[in-house]
Amino acid sequence: MRTCGRAKPRRPVDDHLRCLFVDDPRQRSRAWTTGQSPSRLAAEAEALARAITQPFDQAQALAKLARAAAQAGDPDRASRLAAEAEALARTLTDPDAQAWALAEIARVIARVGDPDRASRLAAEAEAAARAITHPHFQAQALAALARAAAQAGDPDWTEALARAITNPDGQARALTELARAAAQAGDPDRAEALARAITNPDGQARALTELAAAAAQAGDPDQAEALARAITNPDGQARALTELAAAAAQAGDPGRARHLLALMLRLSTSCAPGRPEQGTEMRVSL
Repeated sequence: MRTCGRAKPRRPVDDHLRCLFVDDPRQRSRAWTTGQSPSRLAAEAEALARAITQPFDQAQALAKLARAAAQAGDPDRASRLAAEAEALARTLTDPDAQAWALAEIARVIARVGDPDRASRLAAEAEAAARAITHPHFQAQALAALARAAAQAGDPDWTEALARAITNPDGQARALTELARAAAQAGDPDRAEALARAITNPDGQARALTELAAAAAQAGDPDQAEALARAITNPDGQARALTELAAAAAQAGDPGRARHLLALMLRLSTSCAPGRPEQGTEMRVSL
């Protein structure tokens, strides 16, 4: 029976985890108004995690604690907790649960600076994921594994994993996430290639629109326009051009905004002569 994909009641360890994650200082500040120190919260969270009797749940809790420790700059604690989680993961007989657990642990190990070990764990997670017989659950596991491979710094393997997802929606989500990561890492060519690899037209349009918006925000309007015009779905391209026009107007570039709107209007006319394209009407103050 699959357990790792179900929504579970919130455990006390989750409340402690919320206090330990450091990505958002404002949330951390609010969480620590109880007066408990981070070290005490960490110790209590570990005790709560070890009190969990279900192996997958315990492995998941320990992996979360390891990730929190890594984010907090405590690699020794992170490595120790990850090792405990790994030992539990190896006792799991359900390939779905094992794939999820090993993938999460691989991400932690990559974060603490051991990419070789992270790659080995990710390879084991892939073997487990490919043993999953349910297509939807396999797609979810491979997507999680792709994120672990990306964290381990192996973009080719990451892309191969994403492409191995047979569920079109699952593959589109995974490739979109990887395209976003490639763009953030300063590799626009790879980001575009990943987005173009999405076979679902709507999914591809969404990914290219997101990349176009990111390029515009990064100060590369020509690349943004090229990405928008690469969208083969006419509705999607019109929406992307309209969004870019609005962004250009807000950025104080009315000439580019008019140019983009003109492109959108020509596209709308070619798609439906004599009738404006539905869903693309938008007033832009120039």
